[in-house]
Amino acid sequence: MNAGPKSIVSLLTSANQRMVIPVYQRAYSWDEEQCRQLWDDIVAVGRRSSGTHFTGSVVMVLGGEFSASGVNKLLIIDGQQRITTLSLLIAAMAEYAREHPEKLTHVSYEEIIDSGYLALKYKKGEDHYRLTLSQGDEKTLCSVVDHLENPDVEVVSESHRIVDNLALFRTWLSNIDDPNVVWDGIQRLEIVAITLSQGQDNPQLIFESMNSTGKDLSTADLVRNFVLMGLPMDEQEDIYANYWRKIEETLGADSYDEVFDEFLRNWLTVINAPTSIVARDVYRLFKRHVMDNGYDKPGQMADLLKEIRRYGGHYACITAGACEDKVLRVLLARIHALDVSVVNPLLMSFFEDYVGDALSHDDFASMLRTTESYLFRRSVCDVATNSLNKFFLSVIARLNAVRDDGCNIREAYEAILLGEEGTARRMPSDAEFERALRTRDCYAFKRGFYLLTTLENSWHAKSLNALASAEWREMLGDDCERVYEELINTLGNLTLTAYNSELSDVPSRGRRRTSRAASTRAAW
Repeated sequence: MNAGPKSIVSLLTSANQRMVIPVYQRAYSWDEEQCRQLWDDIVAVGRRSSGTHFTGSVVMVLGGEFSASGVNKLLIIDGQQRITTLSLLIAAMAEYAREHPEKLTHVSYEEIIDSGYLALKYKKGEDHYRLTLSQGDEKTLCSVVDHLENPDVEVVSESHRIVDNLALFRTWLSNIDDPNVVWDGIQRLEIVAITLSQGQDNPQLIFESMNSTGKDLSTADLVRNFVLMGLPMDEQEDIYANYWRKIEETLGADSYDEVFDEFLRNWLTVINAPTSIVARDVYRLFKRHVMDNGYDKPGQMADLLKEIRRYGGHYACITAGACEDKVLRVLLARIHALDVSVVNPLLMSFFEDYVGDALSHDDFASMLRTTESYLFRRSVCDVATNSLNKFFLSVIARLNAVRDDGCNIREAYEAILLGEEGTARRMPSDAEFERALRTRDCYAFKRGFYLLTTLENSWHAKSLNALASAEWREMLGDDCERVYEELINTLGNLTLTAYNSELSDVPSRGRRRTSRAASTRAAW
């Protein structure tokens, strides 16, 4: 490992060298707050007559491989957010220099292009671009460079952060009194360049110990790097494309960064039950799980990622309505509406038993209905939920033992809940539930919308097998199910009203309506 101070300009303009963001790195994530900080730092040092500004460290791995055109690939392990953002600022300055040469006199458009800040002018293909990003960011950044060289090329909008931040810099440049201070500031930025050698240094340990400026690394970032960083480059790309990317897509590619950390904690909770898992321990426990089970051995990581993807599918069904089975999807949606997230690991364990054929479809659906009743009854009766986390973990462990003994999981689950009578974990009885429901203030009830919609749909059931009204079925014809789904939300079937009781779901009305008074939306 070599480390030393270096101007960031020298990194951006090194001959026959391009920077590549490996697939295990997170996507470009800086927003206006981080861009503004970098901008302010650059302007401040640019206004000074001398001196430099330290912007942190950049960790790189020399690829040791030269392309056919003689370009060396430099892998960026830490620092991609700053380098990418600075590249966007330089692209904005090149545009500004071309359009306002009389205002930006310290550098020209031609100098920026010819000096290789953004592209290696005479190289072709991927070697043409100074910086190559990962995932969906690559096409957008390359198109920014292409557009800069040829305005007829349109910028690909796949990465909205790149497009948005480029627009920010354009705006700030147009509003600053002297844009030359920005260019002067860029020339004075310094970094500590830490260069690692493949096969000799451990980039993962260094990465974990870094405390760079910008957005903190999420557990998703750390886990992705841990999984992929130690693999050879060709295997990294294969594992990412065939396994890790599929996990992202399963959890929702657009929202993956926001849900992965919580999903991972829930997954570890299931496999470690009845031990409770707190967020700060997730990464440490993940690494221990990998090593204790030999997933760090050659060729074994794919098996772990298959398991994570399977559980990711369970989680998406529970929290994002991704279940293809209509019966299960409706039940899971109702449980999700109760907003008791501590139940999610238990539901994931149900799903795992179901896909593993330890539960039948009917038993699984029955256990979901029991869970819904358990949670809602406790909510209506104002039974405290602070004991549920550990209780659900104990249920997972007990049901695992039941499954291993070959006994009936559904019957065991019902027995466990009924066995808590008289404790803080009890299933409220019919009498307790009825008494609470009759007397409580339901207007301010947090689950009031759930209560009213569930009641409404129980009387005006949009059945998965039939429409509620025989008259409507006859009117719509033999293909009434399809017609119903096609027309239910069209303008002629909607109205806003405070008179829910007066508007009945009869053919003469023929309208689906929303009741403000009842805070619910009825069927036709």
